[in-house]
Amino acid sequence: VQIDHAALATYCFADIDGYEIKPEDRTLQFSTLNFDIAIEEIFPPLLSGGCVVIRPQERSDHRNELSAIVKQSNVTAIHLATAYWHQWVDLMIATGERVPPSIRLMIVTGEKVSVQHYRRWQSICDHDVRWYNAYGPTEATVSATVFEPDDRFDAPNMPIGKPMKRYEA
Repeated sequence: VQIDHAALATYCFADIDGYEIKPEDRTLQFSTLNFDIAIEEIFPPLLSGGCVVIRPQERSDHRNELSAIVKQSNVTAIHLATAYWHQWVDLMIATGERVPPSIRLMIVTGEKVSVQHYRRWQSICDHDVRWYNAYGPTEATVSATVFEPDDRFDAPNMPIGKPMKRYEA
């Protein structure tokens, strides 16, 4: 999908504002470059003065490759497709691992998020992590809505949220 520079800039600054991207953040560039998630993994961190950690090309032999990358590179922010995030949570549960302590921001995007997986994530997370469900078609320049559950969240389905900052309802 072709997007114009103004849409990209609007999205990037909405991402920086909404997720409070900071110069000290280390964002993992995990997805392929032809996937729209790459936009939020690359441009907002660089525009805010942060660091983009490129996923190593060589495969790790660690039983939980993603956690190993996060720990080794001190990653603070991750954007993951929902299906991959579900698998990562399941793998951490199966291997008895905890959410890596460097993570402060987790954005799950693209498909319906399982509330059961969100509860599992909470059970293996020992520190405060801002966790978001982001949703939007690529034509909206990556994401258009975002939802951040609070301590009182108790619903059978994960909402897709409200329009991102700088976007209109």
